[in-house]
Amino acid sequence: LTDLERQAIGKIIMAYPRVLSKSVNSLIQHIDFFQELGLDSEDLGMILSRAPSLFGLSTYRTIATRTMELVHYGIQGPLLRRVLIRAPEILSLQMESNVVEKLEYLVALGLDRDDIHKVIGKHPHILCFSLKNKWIPVLSFFRDLGLTSLDLASLLKMCPQILAQNILHNLQPKARYLINDMGRCASETVRFPTFWSYSLESRIRPRHLYLKARGLDTMSLNMMLACCDEVFAIIRAKSSLEAYLHFRDCMEPQQPEALEHQELEPDSVDRQASRPPSSADVE
Repeated sequence: LTDLERQAIGKIIMAYPRVLSKSVNSLIQHIDFFQELGLDSEDLGMILSRAPSLFGLSTYRTIATRTMELVHYGIQGPLLRRVLIRAPEILSLQMESNVVEKLEYLVALGLDRDDIHKVIGKHPHILCFSLKNKWIPVLSFFRDLGLTSLDLASLLKMCPQILAQNILHNLQPKARYLINDMGRCASETVRFPTFWSYSLESRIRPRHLYLKARGLDTMSLNMMLACCDEVFAIIRAKSSLEAYLHFRDCMEPQQPEALEHQELEPDSVDRQASRPPSSADVE
């Protein structure tokens, strides 16, 4: 065994000790199935250490069936490998009443199959968030800002991780600052959706105020935010890096801000992935 495999086995046993009660044939079935999908031992180590409860599911009655549902939607080959490695807990979710419902929701928003493949390929973990308690509230928040269904589809194509944002601690403060302090419209973020992924206190607010003090705050959000501090200070603000960093470091924080990967609201993640397997799913 390689060091990686040994570490993976240790994580699996610690997270899912019931694996030790499984028969050797059952474990071999799981491993053989994933290898038939083209996954190597390193891939398996990452998948099963992240979602060891998959060992509690029936290989062919549950895992294979759910995998084929993903394939039906064109999630196969390298894309399927990427999805399983980055978000293997998707296989713990009911397909028809959960994952498929979310894929169809994306279609209803106006995304075609290629768009969906790109979205899921970039951030497969969004399929693990609750449609009712996460997706719909986030998208409703943007609708309330005046964005259309076409705008929402564009946002998701370019920045699907926006569905992971915390409304109260992340999206609302940025929306208030964008509209009230910057005097801009939410529709401007359709062209630059990564605005919502930047830190308000360490990137958006200091750069806006620095440009405003220099009479340069009318530039696009993209020009303002999508560059390193050096480029921003010297080229955008026509100043020096030292002057900008001093300005930023001397600013009083406006409010506590959640971390970029903030804690999700209760029930925002589908609970199926953390529930014990049902009798219909197990070996």
